[in-house]
Amino acid sequence: MKKINSIIIVGGGSAGWMAASYLNKMLVKESGISIKVIESPDIETIGVGEATVPTIRDFFKSIDISEKELINKTNATIKSAIKFVDWFKTGEGESYYHPFEAPLYSDGIEISAHWAAEKQKGHDVEDFAKATGVIPDLCDAQKITNAGQTKEYMANTLYAYHLDAILMAAFLRDKSLERGVIRIEDEVTEVKQNSKGEITSLITANSGEHEADFFIDCTGFHSLLIEKTMNEKFISLEDELPCNSAVAIQTPYTDESDFPLPYTTATAKSSGWIWEIGLSSRKGSGYVFSDKYQSFEEAEAELRAHIGSAAEGLEAKKLKMRIGRRENSWSKNCLAVGLSSGFLEPLESTGLQLIQVALELFVDYFPAAENYEAVQKNYNRVLKAKFEDAKDFIVLHYCLSQREDSDFWRFIKNDIKISDSLKQQIELWKHKLPSHSDLKEIGLFGAPNYMYILAGMHNLVHDTTAKVGDIPSSRSQSVLKKMEQIRQGAVRVSGSHKSYINSL
Repeated sequence: MKKINSIIIVGGGSAGWMAASYLNKMLVKESGISIKVIESPDIETIGVGEATVPTIRDFFKSIDISEKELINKTNATIKSAIKFVDWFKTGEGESYYHPFEAPLYSDGIEISAHWAAEKQKGHDVEDFAKATGVIPDLCDAQKITNAGQTKEYMANTLYAYHLDAILMAAFLRDKSLERGVIRIEDEVTEVKQNSKGEITSLITANSGEHEADFFIDCTGFHSLLIEKTMNEKFISLEDELPCNSAVAIQTPYTDESDFPLPYTTATAKSSGWIWEIGLSSRKGSGYVFSDKYQSFEEAEAELRAHIGSAAEGLEAKKLKMRIGRRENSWSKNCLAVGLSSGFLEPLESTGLQLIQVALELFVDYFPAAENYEAVQKNYNRVLKAKFEDAKDFIVLHYCLSQREDSDFWRFIKNDIKISDSLKQQIELWKHKLPSHSDLKEIGLFGAPNYMYILAGMHNLVHDTTAKVGDIPSSRSQSVLKKMEQIRQGAVRVSGSHKSYINSL
């Protein structure tokens, strides 16, 4: 059996250069595999600012990237949570946080159970995320626990980044080239295959033929290799996630006191939702919507109204998204990574996360030789399960809404498709609080993530919720009071987000 000695990645952007930098670190040193990236200089990269999740820190750390350099090169800021506004009902300004932390334990019981016990008894309790952790209070105070840390990628709470995805790709490209990755700026005009359907080489417009043992498709929605060559089926998920379009505007900071918040804001609107992400250099806002219920022109008008005068005279970028996943992202000697593999709308920032997951899985399943059918089959099974889990988690944000103020939200409330697995979980959680044993072992989201969304959408505690009603109220109130003191202390000792970013 022939050993895999060479890999060609087609396409640059976030997916291509994340793949190149990661595989170069994980595969090249031990095996001597050569990695080449072929990217067309004429294809525009999709990039409107990017929010991430905490696991991205593991990615950058694993490839020996300095956090300070990363933040500088990508205009990054810290992201500790997502703040959801107006998702449950219309225009009331009601909001809740999905923070990057799990509810703390106190008195031998997870504090979420104490909160639920008081809620079930009809007693007044604070917002769930605020009552059970420290991040919401830190976000309100625009503080983070990174400040004062001497070790990179370390803090007293989990965190991620807001960053410029185009700058990130360029940063990883430069690092990859320094470390031996070969870059070819050219356009692939033809893909050659052998009698078994495996890719053997690529013909380019200016640099001729390029042979390799394995090929990675990072050509985005164009899907040159996985779809146009390998004919792998794309499965649309728009019946569950109908938001398939976006319009985005980048606005400058107009006031010296105007500084990015350490969280993403997601505000529900008539046919979708608007993100607000603050980089150190500018603010990015975008409206993710369904083109079945709104035109690009209508969406842009709604986005501009939300932003206000800061958007006057600025260009809006329009994006059409293909929502779904491949039936198989690994086909013979071709692997799809990034948009060519699949894409879920950006509500929970799974875009870069799923690229990272795909690459880590590929290294785990990397075949010793070209006889790779067994590992390929399991890779596709696991990646499918992770996509499905992420999709269900995003659907949860929508299907619990009580909004009926537009055709879009009436569809969401009455007709949106909900998978059997999510239906079963929602029914189960009418009788108990979410726990690890309720979830898929290979899912992307854990029980705390589900609790924050359920609580924010007024669906965490029901009359049938078991156990919590047996906790004495005096005990729960004592624990929640102690937690309040912990929160106040965390705000008191933590540094400001602005000072931390400026210090870098």
